[in-house]
Amino acid sequence: MGRSYAAYLSSLLLFGSNGIVAAMVALPSLDIVVARTFLGALLLGALLAGTTIWRARARKAPAASLPARPSARAEREALALFALSGAALGASWIVLFEAYRVVGVGTASLLYYCGPVIVMALAPLLFRERLSVAKVAGFGAVALGAFLVSAQALTGGESP
Repeated sequence: MGRSYAAYLSSLLLFGSNGIVAAMVALPSLDIVVARTFLGALLLGALLAGTTIWRARARKAPAASLPARPSARAEREALALFALSGAALGASWIVLFEAYRVVGVGTASLLYYCGPVIVMALAPLLFRERLSVAKVAGFGAVALGAFLVSAQALTGGESP
């Protein structure tokens, strides 16, 4: 098994275990997300400190070996977008982990993964994209599946 394939499988197993771990932790969703974010930031910081680009800049490597530095304005804009995307991801995780607690891991996971389909449905409004018949049929199938999963959860006495 190649190194990239092993890393891919590891990431799938790690992310796939989120629901199981969250169901076993007796903390509010917000606390779980804050702890995960803090631990993730520590890990990313440690990985960044060990990268070759970090070491090359510390050694004052020749400019030809380093990527071009963006302008200060571009860096501020990128930082603002980075912070906004981080906040959106955090809010998404809070809602997901609360859904794990309220409706269970299976139902919450199925409904959570309908998010990209919602983006696809909004693409004509947001990005002026055209929807093909195949895309509309796919959206309809996912919407029907989400409805059936939700309806089954409701008949089972779970929270809407």
